[in-house]
Amino acid sequence: MEKKKIIIIGAGPGGLAAGLLLSSKGYSVKIYEKKPYVGGRNSSFNLGDYKFDLGPTFFLMPQVLEDIFIEAGERLDERVNLIEINPMYRLKFYGLDDFNPYSYNKKFLMYGEMEKIFPYSSKSYDKYMNRESKKFSKLEPCLKVPYLSLVDYLKPNFLKALPYLDAHKSIYDVLGNYYKEEELKLSFTFQAKYIGMSPWVAPGTFSMISYLEHKYGVFHVEGGLNRVSKVISELIIKKGGEIFLDTPVKEILFKDKKAIGIKLDNGDTIE
Repeated sequence: MEKKKIIIIGAGPGGLAAGLLLSSKGYSVKIYEKKPYVGGRNSSFNLGDYKFDLGPTFFLMPQVLEDIFIEAGERLDERVNLIEINPMYRLKFYGLDDFNPYSYNKKFLMYGEMEKIFPYSSKSYDKYMNRESKKFSKLEPCLKVPYLSLVDYLKPNFLKALPYLDAHKSIYDVLGNYYKEEELKLSFTFQAKYIGMSPWVAPGTFSMISYLEHKYGVFHVEGGLNRVSKVISELIIKKGGEIFLDTPVKEILFKDKKAIGIKLDNGDTIE
């Protein structure tokens, strides 16, 4: 029986993850990428003897990536070496000692770090983690389904999450519920930059970003985060998939409102 054909446009993280999952299930996968390398924003460049990530240099929630590998019949830890970073970063404030936050699995070190610089603040940290944990447990199911119409926002999971969204507040305002010290508020709100927004403007829903950092930790991939993209592309090829680099797609071809193929910049059609 002929394998069902799958065409994926773009070899960024999303395209590669889809390609890995589909090729592992026996589909004939072809990925077309306009750049001469895989990874999109999660790729790299060389300068002399050194390699640099083009985009992010660390990532959160490795269990999401682990689940993708497991579903594809692979193990992430056999392909890349993940290194948890603790303390997660060093924050400098005028007139204060450096503040070095630890993830929650090192919470006693975090307590000590907070009490050293911000006395009596560790109880507020527990309050923050507990409340944000409830928020994330309500929001996580909502993040796994598409929202294609207004009716989708009436789904039970979304309605249950509404009281926890904090969408009427900014991230900075949400953190004000936990901390009175300006420096602590900033320590848990600068993560808004990950989504390109100011903590004074970004909806309070995104306070879960800093929660995810603290709950699950911050990880570095040995050799650079670009290694993940390269490993996934290698696995796709191993499973019979094909990746075409330097191959821009001009348009998607339709017949009776159904996608039937693509047209490349060079005029070739693929169906």
